[in-house]
Amino acid sequence: MPLSIPGIARCTALVIGLVSPLSLQAKDDRTILVTGEGESGVAPDQVEFNVGIDVTEAKVETAKAKSNEAMRRILAVTKEFKIDAKDVQSDYMRVQPIQDAPYNPNGKPARPVISYNARRDIRILLRDINKYEGLMAAIFNSGANNLHNLQFKSSTQTKLEGEARLLALKDAKAKAEAMAQQMGLKLGRPRSIAEGLRDPGPSPKMAMMMESASRSSSEPTLAPGEVRVKQQVTVIFDAE
Repeated sequence: MPLSIPGIARCTALVIGLVSPLSLQAKDDRTILVTGEGESGVAPDQVEFNVGIDVTEAKVETAKAKSNEAMRRILAVTKEFKIDAKDVQSDYMRVQPIQDAPYNPNGKPARPVISYNARRDIRILLRDINKYEGLMAAIFNSGANNLHNLQFKSSTQTKLEGEARLLALKDAKAKAEAMAQQMGLKLGRPRSIAEGLRDPGPSPKMAMMMESASRSSSEPTLAPGEVRVKQQVTVIFDAE
């Protein structure tokens, strides 16, 4: 008996339904995932730091007045060294009483206040590292008595990141090629690329320290070292 048209249609649909899963399984979907790392460095040409005044006096008015006056002199120094106002920022301000004994459980001081401490810090970005010695001498002669959070920087930060990223991509490709060769595969095109770690590298962190105001500004006291930037990329390659 001849097959009807609807019967043929049902047969064709059945064959397609059986073949489609096999076609998907036969498709080559092998990939290689690697992480590449790159690092670039340069001698720093900028330095950022916190500098401030710490004053303790018997009266709160006196402590505040001396702190404010010293800060005015320091700000005047930054203008003398032609540091842009946007690179000078107040970072910390505090005025607190100093007791002769700890607090009682009721929250009141066990003894009267004997003095007051006033502290003010500013953060300065010095874009010409060669001015550091002279600037420090002038700042401490103006009344500053602490320096901390020293950090070296580079004006070419974006360029360093680009160089490190390119090295990371080359590293990822080299790793993938080596893995493919070892496994008897042929490396294909990258399927996806993701940027990962951005690490500026270690930078010196100075705790509070005293700087001699009488030290000659020509005497080198800074060891800038090198600013290093690390980049990381994750790449998925097709493999044949």
